[in-house]
Amino acid sequence: MLIEIKNRWTGAVVFAHDVESNTVALTLTAAVARGAYLDGANLEGAYLEGANLEGAYLRGAYLRGAYLEGTNLEGANLEGTNLEGTNLGDANLEGAYLRGAYLRGAYLEGTNLEGANLEGTNLGDANLGGANLRGAYLDGANLRGAYLEGANLGGAYLGGANLRGANLRGAYLEGTNLRGAYLDGANLEGAMRAEGVEIGRNPLVLTGLMWPVSIFKTHIEIGCQLHSTATWIGSDGRGNLQHGVTRAGVLENVEKAHHLDGD
Repeated sequence: MLIEIKNRWTGAVVFAHDVESNTVALTLTAAVARGAYLDGANLEGAYLEGANLEGAYLRGAYLRGAYLEGTNLEGANLEGTNLEGTNLGDANLEGAYLRGAYLRGAYLEGTNLEGANLEGTNLGDANLGGANLRGAYLDGANLRGAYLEGANLGGAYLGGANLRGANLRGAYLEGTNLRGAYLDGANLEGAMRAEGVEIGRNPLVLTGLMWPVSIFKTHIEIGCQLHSTATWIGSDGRGNLQHGVTRAGVLENVEKAHHLDGD
């Protein structure tokens, strides 16, 4: 059976495959195996469960509503791809290039996105529960309302990311860069900044100082230095913290943070 993959914009055939009992998954797998250039491919609603698409070139492709559970897309180029509402649960996207991709409302529970480039990607309202985003690059990404409970964001870059209203409960954030990220209304209850360092539901971030200051439930991070509140308060003989943050000011803000956490 002949199946053709066409360009979403021009309708031109970008790849054709004709075998007995053919499927879209078999056709796409064959295309990837032959190194086909599938820029702008129209694969809306395609059923691709478990397909091996490692290294696929699908820049600007249209995969809205596709079923990709357990699919291997390691190292794939998905820049600008439309994956709205796509099921990518337990898929492997390690090292994939997803800059500017549209994944609003996508299902990515348990998905491996380690080291993936998600710069400017729209992941609003997406389900990333338990996903592995270790070392991922999410500069300016939109994660508004996203579900990230239990996700591993260790070492990820989230500078300028929109995390308003996101659920990061129990997420792992050791070494995560959140400078300039928008966390209004985000739920960080049980999220861990490091082993034994709970962020708390409503961490306070102080800007305009020599170094950014983040006040967590029991710890304070100044620049790249993370220590317990007690350690910072006793850091010099004058009762002041490093970089001009006063003992009184920190205690006041820690008290507010604990109050917001319901302690």
